[in-house]
Amino acid sequence: MRKDYAAAWLGIFSCLGLWFFWSLYGSAYVRRTYLAAASFAESSRTQSQFVAVLLPRIRRKPERFVMSEAELTALLRGLKDAGHVTIGLDDVEGLYARGRKLPPKALLLAFSENDQRGFQLSDRALKRLGMRGVAFIQMTAEDAGQEHRQHLTRHAISQMRLGRAWEFGWTAKDAPPSASPWGGRAVLEVEISKAPPTDPKLYPLRFVAAELGLNDGRDDPRALRALALRTDRSPSDNLQIVTKTWPRASEHSDDFRGDGVGTDWIEGWGVVSMGQRRLALLSTPRHTSAGVFLRGTEKWRDAAVEFVLKKYQKEFWAYARLREAGGFVRVGARDGFWYVEQKAGPEAPVNMLARTQIAEGGLPARVRFVVKGGSVLVYINGRMQFGRALRLHPGVDHGQVFLGVYDAQSRTSLAVLTSVRAAPLGDVWITTQDDRRGEFDEDRLEALRDEAVYARALSPRWITVEPEGGVVLDERQSVLIRSMAGFYACRLVATADLTGVRASVLGRTAAADRLAGGLASAARELGSSGLNIRLRGDQASRPETLAFLGKVREGLRSRGELLVTVQGEEPLERALALVTDGVLRRSARTRQSLELLEAVYP
Repeated sequence: MRKDYAAAWLGIFSCLGLWFFWSLYGSAYVRRTYLAAASFAESSRTQSQFVAVLLPRIRRKPERFVMSEAELTALLRGLKDAGHVTIGLDDVEGLYARGRKLPPKALLLAFSENDQRGFQLSDRALKRLGMRGVAFIQMTAEDAGQEHRQHLTRHAISQMRLGRAWEFGWTAKDAPPSASPWGGRAVLEVEISKAPPTDPKLYPLRFVAAELGLNDGRDDPRALRALALRTDRSPSDNLQIVTKTWPRASEHSDDFRGDGVGTDWIEGWGVVSMGQRRLALLSTPRHTSAGVFLRGTEKWRDAAVEFVLKKYQKEFWAYARLREAGGFVRVGARDGFWYVEQKAGPEAPVNMLARTQIAEGGLPARVRFVVKGGSVLVYINGRMQFGRALRLHPGVDHGQVFLGVYDAQSRTSLAVLTSVRAAPLGDVWITTQDDRRGEFDEDRLEALRDEAVYARALSPRWITVEPEGGVVLDERQSVLIRSMAGFYACRLVATADLTGVRASVLGRTAAADRLAGGLASAARELGSSGLNIRLRGDQASRPETLAFLGKVREGLRSRGELLVTVQGEEPLERALALVTDGVLRRSARTRQSLELLEAVYP
């Protein structure tokens, strides 16, 4: 009998031990071993930007101001199908502390609530799709007291951390703890005006709920943004908003036929009305201004913005390179004049670059506003204004597109636009087709003027290398080309044609050194900002060619970049990109008599 009792008690204690072990470690072990969040290869870490998304409260069924589990699952599935990869706080901290790169389309999913039920539903959705999340909480159930027993318990937090699908941060509403009891090193500020200060050593990452969520390696880790999704939008709309938060790579064109602001625009303040083929901006009795942002443009550097202004009252402005911290370049109408102005930083004054009078009957007007490098070009109704490209301050380097109206008094400013187009400028270079006509003759001028507005560089065929390595200069229409490069703010980079040189020339050390020196001297003599070397496809990957390009690049250090154009349809070679500053490929766009090239930088 005693043996039977001992065996029974042993079984009971064993079951209790197993239950106790399972409650502490079992579910977390299964979660991280068999249901772990999808990982990504170290070799895929090639990017320095990510989007942070702030999810609302999650509940089982649709309610006001919450997102249902089904809606969350649909949103996350759409993000995963679009190629987004979820990252954690350790990845973000590694980016800013050590420069460790992130995978393409890196996404930080932030959840801000205290209710354990919401996290259980969120975890179930993440588990289905192999994703991870960051929980920003204010306090645990033990800290909150009996009236808040639905809060996450410390045991639940430890289980979520052991499962390795969740990381934790602190929601900044009260004074921050000296050290987070759940190990969080990030702060989320939902209401900026009420957030208390935090210690950057304890909390090196600080997120603010915002309409924007794109962050990159140049940002301050104490001023990161999390895109706050709204519960009054459908999962498909929220999915589009997250997708369009990434930098736009293609043109956005809007004639405002549909109703509502849609997912491309962010209403700033005042009254913003879209529909019936017009965009109307109107200040309210509580505002002296009104404005709207184009989503996905906050990291743009070079861009073209075109709009049709039908009418305005007081002041209307179209901004490029607008930054929250201050700084912009803008074109607009005020007091019967067109103005171009810039602001170099938060403390800098607004500086007028140029102005011209609005002609009588000059509205509606089509305005084209091109920001390229350190210059800006303005066209009104197809005519270039001010007779030149206007120079910008170096501090006006990047920012988003914004349309706004202003006045010193409230309720008086307005503007009506009938269309808006905006596109980032690619790295386009212009040369001519390889034919027997002269460089940029009269037949080509019209096409050249159109393309030069958006081009980065003009690359005339001024240098030819003979079969035995002789360098021949032929500056065809030099005055015209140089003047157009300055007029349209394009770099002048001469093309050196090596397609006819013998392989033995590049293979002999002495001959290759002489040729490299001759090309560097030719660049200096022509005043060329670097060189564009044209090669045949079969030349590009030869060892002697790669070694020669390295010599030319070294000789051009003080002159500018070395780029290579591979003649033919040969693919870009990784080895070629390593010994040059970039490779020029034939653009998908074509223009009669011109050759358009696009730069691909390693």
